[in-house]
Order: sequence, then structure tokens, then C-alpha cells
Amino acid sequence: MAVPKRAYLTAALVATLALALWSQQAEARQHRPPGAGKLLPGTPRSGVPRQHNAFFHREPKKIPVNGLAPVATESNLPARGTFGPLPEETVKKVAAVAGATAVASALGYAYVRRVLWRHLYGQYVRPDAPGIAESLGHVLYTKNDPARASLKSRTLLDMLSALFVPLLERCPWIRGLLKTNIRRIPIGEAIEEGSVTALYFHSNNVQKLLSEKGYRDFTSNLARIQEAMRASGRKFQVVYVNVDQKQVDAVDHFKDMPWYALPFDDKDRVSHLCQLYDITGIPSVVLLNADGSVINDRALYLMAHKPNNFPWRVGSPLELIPDTLVNGNNQPVPKASLEGKIVALYFGAGWTRASKEFSEKLQEFHRAVGEKTDGRFEVVYVSNDKNQAEFEKELYDHNGNWLAVPFEEADARLILQQYLKVPVMPAVVLLDPSGNVITADGRFYVEADRAANALPYASYLSKTGKQRVEDVAVNVDAFAHEPVVIVFADDVEADAQGGVESQLEEAAEQHAGHRKGRQLKFFISKATDKRSDAIRAICGVARTGQPQVVILDLLAQKVYHDPKLTVVDQGSILALVDDYYRGRLKTRSVKIPGS
Repeated sequence: MAVPKRAYLTAALVATLALALWSQQAEARQHRPPGAGKLLPGTPRSGVPRQHNAFFHREPKKIPVNGLAPVATESNLPARGTFGPLPEETVKKVAAVAGATAVASALGYAYVRRVLWRHLYGQYVRPDAPGIAESLGHVLYTKNDPARASLKSRTLLDMLSALFVPLLERCPWIRGLLKTNIRRIPIGEAIEEGSVTALYFHSNNVQKLLSEKGYRDFTSNLARIQEAMRASGRKFQVVYVNVDQKQVDAVDHFKDMPWYALPFDDKDRVSHLCQLYDITGIPSVVLLNADGSVINDRALYLMAHKPNNFPWRVGSPLELIPDTLVNGNNQPVPKASLEGKIVALYFGAGWTRASKEFSEKLQEFHRAVGEKTDGRFEVVYVSNDKNQAEFEKELYDHNGNWLAVPFEEADARLILQQYLKVPVMPAVVLLDPSGNVITADGRFYVEADRAANALPYASYLSKTGKQRVEDVAVNVDAFAHEPVVIVFADDVEADAQGGVESQLEEAAEQHAGHRKGRQLKFFISKATDKRSDAIRAICGVARTGQPQVVILDLLAQKVYHDPKLTVVDQGSILALVDDYYRGRLKTRSVKIPGS
């Protein structure tokens, strides 16, 4: 670890200031007239007699007959009260000592910093570390093995530690500092190639709150899942990511966990991971491969209700729908009836006024979209009703022509709601026949476009497979929910435009299978129109006659870009996404048109 540049700069700055200060004072003292007779700063301004002035004399002065205090000047000061000029050699020595002290302090700081880095982190860095180390770092916490500790010969220091450490740990601050029975290991010792790692984001304070409210904590379930996976020979491990502010909370929470943990003092990395995987709720589970690619970043409910579905990979939301649905008469309908149709997942509860009013609007929207798609449109009701009777009443009275997830399939309903991140109800998520999310803002279209004219619903029926790239001229709803990659190709020739779109599709396909962060959607601008011009203005992208690519995050009000990127192809787009995950891109604020 090299000495940081700021250490040298600090030393040079301190030395320069010290030299300038002492030189200025020495010059002023050398040119001061010895008998100028100027009033000193301490001279009294009034004629009030002063009985004692310790600055000039140690004994009280005698007051003159006229009652006026004598005026103190430099000429009548005692010899011990004057300050003579410092010799030039003394000034140089003082400046040299000050500069040397500053340099020594900076080098000492750099040395201590290097020693600490080596002790806490550097010694665990391995060149053959798995790819997941790019996200988690090279160090993990683990518990001390009791069997291994029993083989170690006990020394006098160990005996004293066993005697006094429990007493010291009664203080929370010391308990968080000591981290008894916790040691550091290289990440390669914990994570093997071909294994699955579950990042478990949790908090001691959140667990206490859940316990007070009577909720069951997921920690015990996850421990059973890990034990079952290892018993079956699967490579599976858990890494605890604590989001508490105090280390003592992390230590207290981790002491009963049978897995690894991210270092509690690395708050910057914890914050980065929460942003990288879009963690919006606690607890959360993110499943990763050994190379750091994401398997499932919304896995908690799926693991809780389907613990044997290792490795809990989800291709599309359609996979989470049960194999058997029910119709308005509560009769079973096979899931296969949804094939080749646009599906609207309706999350609602009949006991709320908002859902009752929205259901009537959704029926009208259902008929309008059905007419435009020749009946190839289905609404699937995902209930949040309190009991079976309310569920059947809502389904039969208002939604007789809809399908629904059976009320007894509570696990499936919870998994769908968590996987699609449905925050409030009522909500509608529209899916195309392949399970791609057309829009998560289906409620907006139901209320504002009941005639179904805003989106080309019929065109989605002809799309097959995973649609990784969207045209901004068709649908930009994803802009409001997640960061998006936008390629501007609306001012290039048609032949070049086709090549750019092909490269973007390949990049999007590879990203979907090997992404190392939150899911990004890919868009292309191919036509010059008002929407394209508005998006260009928001991103601050001028027309240059060449394709350009940026990452837009409207929620954060930021545009991420690489000024050095000149060629837009599959490699450069994936490199841009990778730099975005690592926080290496330049940023600028979004620009509001007309402001």
C-alpha cells in the first residue's frame, strides 16, 4: 500500500505555513523601532487610576498627585518586558523543526494506516479469490471453532482473558469493539466455485421490533434451509450483511447465526450493496453465484415458502403462478389457459373501498383490451381478502369473468406480491405471453385509459421469448421504477441503426443472464419525435450524428455516462453497465425541459 499523496501534500503545506509565519514575525521584530513611543495594546483608554498592573510591575504603582495614571510606552518599559528580534539562524531552525515534524506526522499516519490495512484486510487478499469478491470484498467474519480452540494450549494471557473479558463485555461499546469469538478469514475459504451464496440483509433492531409485534423471524428458517442444503450435498452458504449503525448490535445479532458475515465496520460496502441490489426492505435475501452474478435478488418469500426449490431461480412472474387457478364460480381452471395471452395480475382486497371502486374500472378496461386482442387477455386476481367467504364474494359479485389464484394458495400470493414489489393495493402488473413485464403501472392505464388506446396491446401478442430491448416510442414506464440503459440512435442512418440495435439486444441478453447488480432495462431511440427529443433533453445528450449511450436513473435524478466512450457495441455497453455497478461513471443531474 503506497503512502497516500494527501500525506505528502499535508506535510508540505504545514511546513510552508510554518516557514512563512516565522519569517514574517522575525522580519517584523527586526524592523521595529526601539523607541517609537507608540501606545501598547494594553494601555488604558480612560484616566481612571489603576492600583495595580501586573504586566509592567509586580508591585502597585504610586499614583501621581494629579490623579492620572502614567502612559505606558515602549520607551519606559522595563527591560524584561521588551521582545528583541529573533536571530535568523533560530528562525531557520524553528522552521526546519516544524517542517520535519509535519513530514514525520504525515509519514507516521501513512505507516499506521498501512499497518492497519495489512492487518485487517491486506493479508486476506488472494489472487485466486472467487469473482464474488468484487462485490463482497476479500474478508469475511466467522465464528471461532470450539474444537479448534480446545486443541490450542492455554497460556496465562488466555486465562486472564477468560477472567476479565466477560466483565469488560458488559459495556456495549467494548463488546462491539472486541468481537469475542469472531475471526477474519479470506473469502476463498468460505465460498467455493460452483456454490450459491445467500446475502442475508438484516438488522438486530428490526428483529427486536418484529419480535415485539409477534412476527416470526426468518433467521431460524434460513438456518434450517442451510442445514438441509448441506445435508443433501449442495454447495450453499449464507453471508450476513448487517445494516445496524452500531457494531455492538451487529455482534449481538450475529452471535447465534451459523454462517459468515460481512465485516461490521465496513459501512461503505454495506451501503454500496444495498444500492447495488436495490434493497428496500429488511430482512431481504439476494442469491449469488460464486462469480458474483445474480440468481435472484428477491428470494426471501420464495425460500420461506418453497425451501426445497434450490437454487430458487425465477425466469418470469408466470412461473410463480400456481398450476391451478379458479374462475368466478370457484371452479378449477388450468394455468395452461393463460398461454398466448396478455395477463393482468390484479392485487386487491374486496374489503377496501379503493379496491371495490377500482374493480369496476378494471372490468371496463378488461372488455376494451379484449376487443383489441381478440379475447386474448386475462385478469388474474391475487387476493388479499381476509377469509374464503370474502374472496368468493369479491370474485363472483364483481369479477365473474376473471380468474384468480386460489385463496388457499397463500404462499403463492405472498411470493407474487414480494417478487413484483407491489407496494400498495390496488395494483395491476401487465405481462406479455412470454412473461415479460409490459408495465408495473397497470393501475394508471386502467384509470386513465379505459379505452385501451395508449399501448399497442395487439403487438405484444406476436412477441415471443424474452424481450430485452424496448423502443422509447412505445413504452417508457420503466423509467419511473428503475435505472435504464438508453441508446440514442435516432440521428444515424437506417443500416447503422439496425447494427446498433442488434448489438444492444446481445448486450441485454448477456446482462440478463450474468448481471452483477440490480436489474436494468434496455431502451433504444430510433425515431426523431417529441418523446425522443424530451428524453435527450432530460439526459443532456446532444445530436452528433453518432449513436450514444447513457444510464438514466430518474428516481435518483442522475444521468451516468462515460465521456471516453466513442463506439457503441456489445462490449462497450456491458463495460458501461459494469462501471455503473462499481460506481466509476461520471454523473450529471437530469435536466427538466423548459426549466
